[in-house]
Order: sequence, then C-alpha cells, then structure tokens
Amino acid sequence: GLERVFAEQLGDGLLALSACRQDEAVPTATPTTAAVVATATLRPVPTATQVPTTTPSPTPEPLQPVLEVSNQVVGEDGRLTVDQVVAVVPGWLVVAADDAGQPGAILGRSPVSAGPHSDVVVTIDPYRATPLLHVALHLDAGQPGEFEYPGVDEVVTTPAGAVVATFAADIQVLVPALVVADQAMDDSNQVVVALVVAPGPGWVAVHQDVAGEPGPVLGQSPVQAGENENVVVKFPWRSATTQLHAVLYSAAGEPGIFEHLEADVPVVINGVPVRAQFTVQLPPDVFVLNQPVVDNQIVVERVVVNEPAWLVVYTDLNGSVNLIVGQVLLSPGVTEGVLVPLTGRDKTAVMHIMLHEDSGTAGTFEYPAGDQPLRYEGRLQLFSFRTEAGNYVITADQALLDGDAIVVPLVVMDTPAWVVVQAEADGVPGAILGQTWVPAGVNRGVLVTIDPGQVTETLYVTLHMDGGELELFEYPDGPDLPLQRNRTPVRAPFRVLAVPAG
Repeated sequence: GLERVFAEQLGDGLLALSACRQDEAVPTATPTTAAVVATATLRPVPTATQVPTTTPSPTPEPLQPVLEVSNQVVGEDGRLTVDQVVAVVPGWLVVAADDAGQPGAILGRSPVSAGPHSDVVVTIDPYRATPLLHVALHLDAGQPGEFEYPGVDEVVTTPAGAVVATFAADIQVLVPALVVADQAMDDSNQVVVALVVAPGPGWVAVHQDVAGEPGPVLGQSPVQAGENENVVVKFPWRSATTQLHAVLYSAAGEPGIFEHLEADVPVVINGVPVRAQFTVQLPPDVFVLNQPVVDNQIVVERVVVNEPAWLVVYTDLNGSVNLIVGQVLLSPGVTEGVLVPLTGRDKTAVMHIMLHEDSGTAGTFEYPAGDQPLRYEGRLQLFSFRTEAGNYVITADQALLDGDAIVVPLVVMDTPAWVVVQAEADGVPGAILGQTWVPAGVNRGVLVTIDPGQVTETLYVTLHMDGGELELFEYPDGPDLPLQRNRTPVRAPFRVLAVPAG
C-alpha cells in the first residue's frame, strides 16, 4: 500500500514521488470506514540558474596639463630642470626672464611630446637670466618641431588659466665685461683697459673708430678667464683715432695667436658684443707727404688736434718758417685728407706746417695778434715737406680685386701720368697687363684693371709719362715712356697673394 511505498523510499534516504495511474482501479471507502487517508504529490523545487555578473569599468579621465618646477641655480651652462610636465599634445617648454612679475624675453625652450615627463632640461642664455624666471607650456600647433611664437604656438590654457610656473634663480654666472676710462696717449704707444671680465681665455683688442663703430684692429693683448686688471694694449699712437673701441674676444684658435674673426670671435651677451668705447687725448700731430704744389694747393694726410685749431702753411727761409701762404680751421679730433688752398704764388722747395690755437674770435685767424702757435709739453712743433720730391709710387701685397684688378695705394705725380702694371718675366718687368691714367698731385687708391690670365706671383707698377695725346696710352709705339729718376724707371714691385689658376 501507500504506507509501504513511502517507508521503503524513506528507508533509502530519498524523497520519492508516487502516484496512481488514472486507469487503475482505486478502492472506494464505504461510509462505515473510520478514517480517510489523503494522498500528496511531491514535486521537485526548481534550482535557480547562476548568471555571471560583470562590474562596469570606470571611464578613464582625460590627461590634464601639469607643470612643476623647483627653485634652482643658473650656472655657466644655462641648464635648467623642469621637475614634472604633462603635455596633452606635443608642445614646448619655454623659459622666460621676468619683466615686472610677468614673463618677458624668452631665454630658452625645449620640445616635449604628449604625455608625462620628469626632469626635462631646458637650456637658456645664462647671461640674460633674472632672479625670478617663468616656465610655460606652449602648444606646437604650427609646423611640427618649429617654435612659432609669437604665432600659433600659444601658451596652453585650462579653465584655471595659463599653464605657467614661476621659480627663483640663484644666478652663479661670471658676466663678461669691459671697463676702460678716457685717457691720454703719448709716445708710450699704449692704452690701459682698467678691467676685463672674461668667461674663458681670450683677447681684448682695441679698434679704430669708423662712424661710431669699431674699425680696423690697432692692437690686442691676451686675457685669462675671470677678472683681469689694468690690461695694457700697445700700438702706434699715430694710427689711433680720438675715439677708440675695446672689444672682448674668445681665444678659440691657435694658442697665442689672435685669429681675428676666424677662430677668435667677439664674446656676445644678449646678442651684443662685449665692448666699450673710450676717448684718448693724442699729441697734436701732422702727417704730410712730400708732394708738388698742384693747382696752388696741397693735401695733408692726417692732422690731430684736441681743440679747435688752425693748420698754417709757411714758406721756408734757411730752415725756418717765413711767409704764411695758407691756413685751414680744424675741429677737434683726427682729420684726414685736409685740402689747403695756398694764397699767392710763393712756394719754396721745402714748406712748413705749424698748428695754431683758435683763441680769439672763433673761426677768424688773428695771428700774430692772437691765435699763437700750439705748444706740446712746452715745445713748438714744426712739420715739413718737400715740394720738389719728384714722382713716386707706393704698392702693397694683395689679392686680386674682383678677380681682375689691383689697387695702388699711393701715386704722387708732378704731371699727369700713367700707372702701368706689368707681369714678371725672368725676374724683371715683362708684359703689360693694364694701365690707368692719373692727374698731377696726390692720388690714393688707384684702381688698375688687368688681364688675370697673365698674372704672375710678382707684379710691377711702373709710372709712365703722358707725353702725347692726353689720356691716350701710347706705348711702346709712342711717346708715353717710363718716367725715370737717376736714369732708373720709377716703379715698385708687389706680390699677388693668390695667383689665378691657369
């Protein structure tokens, strides 16, 4: 029966389901039965299916620009370090000097790629550093790798403002400098530079003044790294101008040799060479060439006066001054190429020049009542020249100018003449390469165009008379023969520094 079935199954420790089929006969209890047995159908409880669960990943936050920099020392190498930088896109780290609390002149920059970076080095110009420096993160928005600012490479900005950091700089840089005082220059042929501060071994050179700028180098002296006091520079005082320039140079070439503008270049700060201009008081001086009196005038090469003064020309009488035949008023300083008209026809084989003060009415020559001769160290000075010195030429070794010309520095003639350039043949003047006509008088920088195909290492300049048709060269089949002195042609040799190949 049902009880047995349950008992057997429970005895096995199992929960079983038993049911009667509907087509089987089921005994029906009579009304007299004492109890009714109820049956229960047991159904298995379904087990829930385990569904795997996933945890949502957090959304990554976008990169934000970051810039961190510490206070640091600025040394001679100009290297600075930015501690941390995060660039969202490729850009630039830019260091600027301080200008009233704001970024001023840019001193240096370094490119950065997108992403985080540590200890990024930016090299700056250490001589322009200020005690407060600014570093900014800039875009590289234009041509990649080309810093375009002012322009498209602007400072990176966020809602909080520009990505800029400020830091203190301990500047430990020896700043190059020159200190030189105005001074007198005399026969000692030297000037003194009071202080030279050099970043390394170098040179201090003294230049002539040309229109307010350094001209030719007159002399130089070596200096050591650091401070150098009372540096003496020697050169002939007659080559000086009243304004001079001292310039500091590096010593990058061969030791002990000043290689001006080759290896040894000026020391520069903020794009400006380290130099100082100063004034020298020179002894009163006159430099005059022997020359003929042409068109009743003479030319004085160079005059030095330290105050307004008169240049006065005298005839000669037994070696002393005689008659005044011309005068010109001079301004203070060095004056070159002074043209002096002569009054009257008086001239002597020797003429004299003296300098006179302009002490009375300014600009009016009042000698002998006033405007007495100048004295130097208590002595009168007399400068003399000859008017019958004959014809002469001065040459200089040189390279060809523009490949087909030479320059003759000086030709002095008492008559119109030809300046003739000749090649060398067996140690003597040979073929004529070119000629230029010159008038009587003092001629400087005479240019002669020549045939470069016949140039030899040594060339000769020979003076020829203009004996036929004026300004027509008639030689050898004509009267324009070489000028002679003591039966010797008036000529001078010189070397060509680079002979054209051919």
